[in-house]
Amino acid sequence: MGKLLTVDVISPLLGSFDHCSHCQVFLNEAGIGQRIHREDFEAFPEETKAEYERLVQLLAALTRRFQGRVQFRVIDPQTLEGIWKSLRYWVRRYPTFIIDGQKLSGWDEGELVSRIEAHLGVSVAR
Repeated sequence: MGKLLTVDVISPLLGSFDHCSHCQVFLNEAGIGQRIHREDFEAFPEETKAEYERLVQLLAALTRRFQGRVQFRVIDPQTLEGIWKSLRYWVRRYPTFIIDGQKLSGWDEGELVSRIEAHLGVSVAR
């Protein structure tokens, strides 16, 4: 087996804000912590949630396809690392994939697969 290829994926992540540690423990013990997190997630616009789900499904499919030869690191552009990578690679739209220092923005799955295969040095059966 060859070297593991790491692909950075710069894309906004959807999540929920945790409360202070004392409050979070209380909310969890009261059985409402998960409900609050679910309500936070549901507050996002439908278009944003659909795009997030599309990314999750794409990465799951690619992970299965490349069977342990590719590791995907999802980086939120609102984190320090995400800001740095967004500036370094001039990211203008999401998702953006960084494959061995080369940027690919958008949803072109065929191009993404081709670039990953090229860096792996093999053609993966489709």
